[in-house]
Amino acid sequence: MAQGRKINLYGFCGLAKPVSFRNTLKEAGFNLTGFKQFQDHYAYAYDEVVALIAEARLSGAKGLITTQKDYVKLATMHVDFPVFSLRVELIPEPGFDDFILTRI
Repeated sequence: MAQGRKINLYGFCGLAKPVSFRNTLKEAGFNLTGFKQFQDHYAYAYDEVVALIAEARLSGAKGLITTQKDYVKLATMHVDFPVFSLRVELIPEPGFDDFILTRI
């Protein structure tokens, strides 16, 4: 997805802390033309996704970007617009395992 950072994308998510996700996208260098937040664990309806795509197109975006959690909710929807998800991986620092084991 590194090449995706060079194109205009419209971000969205249904998280408890959506600002954190938006900031992560910006810090990772994604060019956001807009961002829409939904309630945590939001159940997207097809019509809402179509409206979101219309907003994205108007903003000049060439695709949507969201969390993996939200991406899977759109997997069965057939839309004529690219949808990407940001893969987030946790890499613990050295000694993290020992820290956890001493606390349980």
